Amino acid sequence: MNKKVTFTLDENIVKQLPKDTSINETVLNQAISQYLLSEQQNSDVTDEPAVQTKMKVLESEKTRIEQEKQALEIDNECLKQQMKHLESRIDDLAELYPSASVLLGKKPSAETLKKPLFKRRIFKK
Repeated sequence: MNKKVTFTLDENIVKQLPKDTSINETVLNQAISQYLLSEQQNSDVTDEPAVQTKMKVLESEKTRIEQEKQALEIDNECLKQQMKHLESRIDDLAELYPSASVLLGKKPSAETLKKPLFKRRIFKK
C-alpha cells in the first residue's frame, strides 16, 4: 500500500533543521509516520474514554428500555385477560337481569324484548 504524497515545507521549518541534515524520502517518511502515530495516540487517548463511557451509558439505557418493554407487554396481557373476565361477568349479569342490561352497557337482546310482548298478548286475549 504505497501512496505518493506531495507536499511543501515552510521556510521556517527548513531553517530550524540543522545544516548538515539532508531532506530525503526516508527522513520525510519517518517524520510523517511519527506525526501520524502521535496524532493517532492523542486521538485514541482523548476519544476512547469518552466514547467508552457513552457506549456504556447507551447500553445500560438499552437494557433498561428492553426491561420496561417486557414489563409493559406482561401488563398489557394481564389487562387483556382482566378485560375479558369483566366482559364475561357483564354478559352474565345482563342475562340474569335483563332489565339492568342497559345500565351495564348492553343492548337488550331481541329475544328478551319479544317474550314479554308475546306473553302480554296471550294474557290480554
